[in-house]
Amino acid sequence: AVFYTNEPYGSSMNAVFREAFEALGGQVVATATAEPDVIDLATQMKTLAASNPQAVFIAPNSVVSATAAMKLAREAGIKAPFFGADIMYDNTIISNNPAIAEGLTISSFPTGTKAFKQALQAEYGKSEQLYAAPQAYDIIHILQIATQMGAKTGEEIKNILPKITIDGVSGFKNFDASGEVSDKDYKYDLFQVKDGAF
Repeated sequence: AVFYTNEPYGSSMNAVFREAFEALGGQVVATATAEPDVIDLATQMKTLAASNPQAVFIAPNSVVSATAAMKLAREAGIKAPFFGADIMYDNTIISNNPAIAEGLTISSFPTGTKAFKQALQAEYGKSEQLYAAPQAYDIIHILQIATQMGAKTGEEIKNILPKITIDGVSGFKNFDASGEVSDKDYKYDLFQVKDGAF
């Protein structure tokens, strides 16, 4: 079953997940949605519970909605494991309700190279990262290179991307001919909450 918030992030996650999951032979038995940041999700979770899902994919636009969805899903009788995406890589998910978060499995943007994590710790005294911090760092680096190569507009930057190769802190190295990420070594990280930690 799938729960998502009705905005570009949640709707896109629902569509991409459904397409990939069904292509692999999976079946989405129920879908429920709500507006962003809504926490009154009892009706949606009862809808999902009625389908008796073997797993629940949660694709909200906020940690608030994610926490509410998991809590109310359990209250509705759903015992299936929870799965989610990058926005749920946040310790608030655990601290809001450790017992419900236990076992949650999520995929996330790569959380950065060892050197990036060490630099983050040295500079800010924290090992916990902000959402997509290594990707943001790489984007600024790429924009700097593109402008140094003469790009002045968005279209010029897009056209120059295939010529740029970097040793990115997110694990990123290069783009394909269309300016999309094509590096086979650029893989999402996978996390599971065990003993109250990702």
